[in-house]
Amino acid sequence: MALVTSNTQGELTPLEIGLHALECVEKAQGKRGGGLTEYAKMIGKSQPVVSRFRSAAEVYLQLHSISNEVNVFTDKTWHLFELHAAPRETWPLLAEALISCDWSVKDTHYYVEQVLRFFGRDDKEKRDARIFHMWMACFTQEEIAETVGCTKETVSEICQKQYRDTESDKPAANHLIDYEPPIYNIWKQQTKSTGSKHFGNSKR
Repeated sequence: MALVTSNTQGELTPLEIGLHALECVEKAQGKRGGGLTEYAKMIGKSQPVVSRFRSAAEVYLQLHSISNEVNVFTDKTWHLFELHAAPRETWPLLAEALISCDWSVKDTHYYVEQVLRFFGRDDKEKRDARIFHMWMACFTQEEIAETVGCTKETVSEICQKQYRDTESDKPAANHLIDYEPPIYNIWKQQTKSTGSKHFGNSKR
């Protein structure tokens, strides 16, 4: 932790912050005050931004385990973040195309989307739904990540998004939007139901 907190932010690149977070936060898991949110506060950045840096670093390390020629990615944090959304087995091919074709971040996002369509976005949606259902069933993020085969940060992002989507649907579910309760005049004698002669005539 001292590596980041003892340096000014201008001395560390986003990828370096992500690499440090990838190592440091893993070690801090389970300890009081640990976790990515606390880490982000200590370096003065938002948790979602640090989470993206960390995802980029994860791709970087995966590529580094395959080839030593990864220095070309040191200034491409946002490219690597976009690659993270693709299936892990496609990272090397996408990274090679990224460099050889000189993709922009926008290009990278586009081609990752094509890969997701090819592999079937339904699989990702099913995975996300499974993650949220397990979270609602009180499984820990660590247990969910291990079961589904993703990082705890991915689990956290999916659960937060699903929760926000659920909260946004509450007004409609509670009939607070475009709903007016019907008002009936049960004392209107001339429109009473035929044959009803008891007190409190009503229309059926």
